[in-house]
Amino acid sequence: MRIPLLLAASFGNSAEVFDISCEGYRSVGVDWGDLRRTFEIYADKYLDRPQLLAKEIALAGDYGLGYHDDNHCKLGDLCLRFLLWLAVDPGQLRATVTTLAAGQQPADILGQVVQETYTMFWNLGISWSEIHRSGWPVFSILAAVADRLRDDGQDPCVPDSYLQPFVDSFDNAIMASAHNSLAVLLEAAHCQDAVASALLSLADSFRTTRWQQDRNRYYQFTATGAEYQPPEQDAEQILARVEAMLRKSLQHSWRLLSSR
Repeated sequence: MRIPLLLAASFGNSAEVFDISCEGYRSVGVDWGDLRRTFEIYADKYLDRPQLLAKEIALAGDYGLGYHDDNHCKLGDLCLRFLLWLAVDPGQLRATVTTLAAGQQPADILGQVVQETYTMFWNLGISWSEIHRSGWPVFSILAAVADRLRDDGQDPCVPDSYLQPFVDSFDNAIMASAHNSLAVLLEAAHCQDAVASALLSLADSFRTTRWQQDRNRYYQFTATGAEYQPPEQDAEQILARVEAMLRKSLQHSWRLLSSR
């Protein structure tokens, strides 16, 4: 296994404070800020149209099979490595993940690369809130990967009608209503995947309706000034709770990508 070597080589400690968005950063012949902006435009909704990212997918094919200890752009590195998964035949990728999920050792180079990349994701040392703020669409690429890995014959732990609003939110940019998220939290507390989806949807609704300059919008409706209101950090706090919950239950588990 090459996991310890790859983790040490790619993500070694540095005393410097590094901008994880990688704006203005060049390494191994890549302008990482420019790559991030391209991903921000296309990777969120258009990963089913590989022609729009043909150059980036070709780059991932070359980059993702090597070690780049001089590159300090952790999130860009991870995005390219996950993008490589999307260039693999879906049946082959599914078979590889099935082998790894069964606790077996990787059978080939692809298996080693997939195992290493997934281990990197869990051991980044960067919170999910920070990843979100960075502009790197790690979770969008992961969602596209998960779409290839899910077993359509698998019974979800809640009815599809509960989950469909969250699917529409991601696929079609249709907001999932807060009352739908609350219904899931109240009626499907046994289903961690559904609970996580509901919490993330609520976090997104707080994020998109936040008052300007991070001021608590509640002050508009009271005689108490904004300076006396608590900071409006609902989105960050909910996302942190989701991350902690999933790390506790799914750390290194392939269910994060394969469950419905």
